[in-house]
Amino acid sequence: MALTAVVAASIVESVDTQNAIMAFAMSILVGAVIGFINGGLTAYGSIPPFIATLGMMTMARGAAQLYSDGRPIDASAESFTWIADIDFFGLPGLVLVYLVIVIAAHILLSRSTFGRHIYAIGGNLNAAKICGINTKRTLIWVYIIAGALAGLAGALLAARTYAGNPSYGLAWELDAIAAAVIGGVSLAGGVGSIPMCVVGALIIGTTNKGLNMLGVDPYWQQIIKGAIIVVAVLLDTLKRRKKA
Repeated sequence: MALTAVVAASIVESVDTQNAIMAFAMSILVGAVIGFINGGLTAYGSIPPFIATLGMMTMARGAAQLYSDGRPIDASAESFTWIADIDFFGLPGLVLVYLVIVIAAHILLSRSTFGRHIYAIGGNLNAAKICGINTKRTLIWVYIIAGALAGLAGALLAARTYAGNPSYGLAWELDAIAAAVIGGVSLAGGVGSIPMCVVGALIIGTTNKGLNMLGVDPYWQQIIKGAIIVVAVLLDTLKRRKKA
């Protein structure tokens, strides 16, 4: 997200609408390429997903610092920031983009063959292979979609803050994990839904805001979020044991 944010900001050099479109397109493309690499490392290199994505996250963070010389890049062109400034029927533009993605992702996962393949691979990779699912291709597409969405998020964040900053997204992976687990996603795979992930994200967002408003020390906030993740995973483990 940090890398795509600075890429988008660097492209926005004028108020030319085409530059703004190109900024979003390049951010999504860069994110998709990174996702493709992650998917290839996981599907064909048999590298554990956590290791592959952690390594790529570190590399992308370094690339963002190199690309921007470690400084924020201005992205205040009106043609680029309008999506963050405009309201539709009282709803901010970014919220509407979020809702569209949520609805599309929910339909994809719950109403399509591709979605059923994703659940099957998450539940049991070997069984999915035996059933004839092209697991490698499906995994790569999952990572491409995830990377493209991260790229879109980077561009939208740059539009919202009027700048691309290589420090964006620090420790946000913990919030993402916590939101997913609280939303009922099993780290063992095969279980979870988009609506419940939205609930998990809202809980994490509300928790962050509440802790800030209460003036809780940032170090204690990290401890609390870490404890939330551990407890959520523990509950998921206990629930799976009961089913077994």
